[in-house]
Amino acid sequence: MHGGAVALIEVTKDNVVILQFSGGCQGCSMASMTLKEGVEKQLRERIPKITAVKDVTDHEGGSNPYY
Repeated sequence: MHGGAVALIEVTKDNVVILQFSGGCQGCSMASMTLKEGVEKQLRERIPKITAVKDVTDHEGGSNPYY
């Protein structure tokens, strides 16, 4: 809704999904909730082999992190 995006960076051999947020999601205080209650929940429902989902976003940096 506010121009955010999430990209798949890697799936490790241990089935850990590594993601990176960008746009309006970078620096947003709700990014961790979006990860846990949105993205991770849907991934685990669709791909039960996933052992964890991790965010590698630098929420402090970037040219225009969200608020």
